[in-house]
Amino acid sequence: MAPEDHPAKWDQRIPVIVVPEAADAEDVVLGRWLAQNLTVRRNTPRFLLPAKGSASLYQHPELIHFARVASVASTWMAGEPEYRKLKEKYDKLLRETLKGYFPRFAVLEKWNHADPTSPHPFICHAR
Repeated sequence: MAPEDHPAKWDQRIPVIVVPEAADAEDVVLGRWLAQNLTVRRNTPRFLLPAKGSASLYQHPELIHFARVASVASTWMAGEPEYRKLKEKYDKLLRETLKGYFPRFAVLEKWNHADPTSPHPFICHAR
């Protein structure tokens, strides 16, 4: 983790952690991640969760296409301004598709120091 991303630097900000793939035992996976990566302020992050049973974010063909076109258009618009419209179009399509991909979020409710992977330490909500 970069020094500016450490919990001591969060101030009043609430970090949002994007979980790219649905997991069968989300509580266990998120609990293990918190135990390995945070020693303080474990209840501060919010986790954006994909729909249960959804494919990996990294294997979603439509998202990959939108992201690639937006990235290439961003690079090309420095030399040719007409690519700005293409970039804006695909940025919008990418944002809209991502909004639908993450319908839930999780917040830590209780922490068990002895067993960070104990079942049901998180509260999950639909957006």
